[in-house]
Amino acid sequence: MKQILSVDDEAPILRCFERALTIGGYRVFATTEPSEALNIIRTKDIDLVTRDVRMPKMSGFEIYDELKKR
Repeated sequence: MKQILSVDDEAPILRCFERALTIGGYRVFATTEPSEALNIIRTKDIDLVTRDVRMPKMSGFEIYDELKKR
């Protein structure tokens, strides 16, 4: 089963993504916290990451930069 990580600071949007992707047959990890997202990236075999670009603690671009390092 493919695993997807979804990161968004707006919980309602995150729940919509999570619900739709789960119905689509994916295992979904969803978080509003960028630090938790980085931990998930380090510990899970993630196939795809969706992320909000504008978040208060860390932008989606910064998360992408961390992804490139791995």
